[in-house]
Amino acid sequence: MGIEKDMGSYWSDVTEFLDAFSVELEDRALNVSSDFWRDHIKRNRTLQLKDRGLMGCRVRIKGENRSVYAEWYRTMWIRTNNGPKPLAKYITKGRTDPYGYSLKKLGRLSKQNEWQRVLEAETAFRIIREQNQCLALIRKYLKQIERAEQKWVEEICSEFDDLPDNFS
Repeated sequence: MGIEKDMGSYWSDVTEFLDAFSVELEDRALNVSSDFWRDHIKRNRTLQLKDRGLMGCRVRIKGENRSVYAEWYRTMWIRTNNGPKPLAKYITKGRTDPYGYSLKKLGRLSKQNEWQRVLEAETAFRIIREQNQCLALIRKYLKQIERAEQKWVEEICSEFDDLPDNFS
């Protein structure tokens, strides 16, 4: 029976690595978002209302595997009877890049004074999204190989265990 006895420890080692890397991606995304907002608020304090940046980003963590989702939105101000009210509209991702937003679209929606910071943050978010997708695929294939290994142990190894001792 060789390696199949030790496979459980391999799976747990890989799973621990994936979980640790998920936490790392979460930290990276939250740091990028925090840096963006810190700079955004600092810059907007020095500008008149009409010149202030309107772009915003949000990082969400979903599911038991703690998948990271970084999203962009644009804030608009609408007039109400109680005065101006902010309204955020989320921006859809581009269709050509599965991991990133269209830089052309983000550039069109961003004010000139915030564009460089949006570009820097989106570049980092794109890499994080790609890494997040890779983790999801690794988890998917890990489950698949675990199922295949279980079949091996149950269907193949059990047949050899039933052979007589003098069988060569």
